[in-house]
Amino acid sequence: MTLNVIDMTDGWLTDWGKESGRFKEWVRELHLDAVNHGWARSIAKQPGRWLRRVGHVMSWLPFLWDDYDFDQSYLWMMVREKLKRMRGHQEDERLISDWKRVAGEIHVAEMVLTRLIEDKYVDEDWEKHYKEFGEAFPHHLRYEKPDGSVVHRPRPDPDGRRGKDIKRIADREWQCKREDARFLGDYMAKHWWGWWS
Repeated sequence: MTLNVIDMTDGWLTDWGKESGRFKEWVRELHLDAVNHGWARSIAKQPGRWLRRVGHVMSWLPFLWDDYDFDQSYLWMMVREKLKRMRGHQEDERLISDWKRVAGEIHVAEMVLTRLIEDKYVDEDWEKHYKEFGEAFPHHLRYEKPDGSVVHRPRPDPDGRRGKDIKRIADREWQCKREDARFLGDYMAKHWWGWWS
């Protein structure tokens, strides 16, 4: 018995007017793809496998839900999550004799990704800066005039020490991030071929 997906859609697509033809064509192509590649047969023969796959995809939804295309930190979070799952697989399944080494290598990459995500490279430097100079940001102080208008004036920095310290901290932070990102890329390029077992 063959399931005709197109016949199933005829009843509820009649209200769609022009769009129904395009949708029916898409469903027809999807159905033919499933038949040609054996998806329907595979689902019928191994429903448990397909349910596990759906569960696996669902477990990634929290990462995808909060992701934005402009936010590189979610890329790092997804890679870290993938590596965490791979490390867990190595530790649980122990399919290769060198599983401890592989799990350890993956863990190193996870730690570097965690540092990149948490972004706490110069927290101690900022605390010292706050103690010495007061609040680092904003660079401008907000003043309200008696008439209610607001004026922003540069924060006083007569000898330039405060500005130089902010620049020093910011430069150090970017240097640390670049070093970690470079290390991660080099490290994964060196080791990752042995992680996919």
